Amino acid sequence: MRVMSTTLTTARLALRPFTEADAPAYGAIRLHEKVVDWLPSPPKDENRAETAIRTIKHFQDCWATHGVGPWAVCDRESGILVGQCGLRHLDDFKGVEVLWTIDPSCWRRGYASEAAAESLRFGFEQAGLSEIFAITMPTNLASRKVMEKIGMRYRRETAWKGFDIVYYDIDRATWQTSRQ
Repeated sequence: MRVMSTTLTTARLALRPFTEADAPAYGAIRLHEKVVDWLPSPPKDENRAETAIRTIKHFQDCWATHGVGPWAVCDRESGILVGQCGLRHLDDFKGVEVLWTIDPSCWRRGYASEAAAESLRFGFEQAGLSEIFAITMPTNLASRKVMEKIGMRYRRETAWKGFDIVYYDIDRATWQTSRQ
């Protein structure tokens, strides 16, 4: 099923399509030193706005090409951008990944889990996906905790683009059962 980017809401967050106006705030998050530490291939270009615009364009292309993509994650009350989360088709794994990046000033508030859980719901209920996976570096314990909190199960350690990663996944039937 092909869907277009739409706005989703959770108790505290709004997941909405990115716009170019998000570039300055998103660039500050994406190139924050604490975020870059967890990227397998950190952006070499230090121009935050250009890097953010390229990434936002990539997210928009994800929606146009695959019918899923990442959203801008905003605090519902203030409207402030706190990160990104959503789904991305990843050819290397022949599947759809749930991914997130949250501003370090907002870590430990449960935003990643809340946004990722809503992304799974969207993926299974609206996009009709049968399985969703997530990957991270083995030492990224915070992301691994998010994966487990949203019901994903560890499957294996492998390498991707020259980096060691762990692979978690969840299928629609397991997700549905976990919601009952």
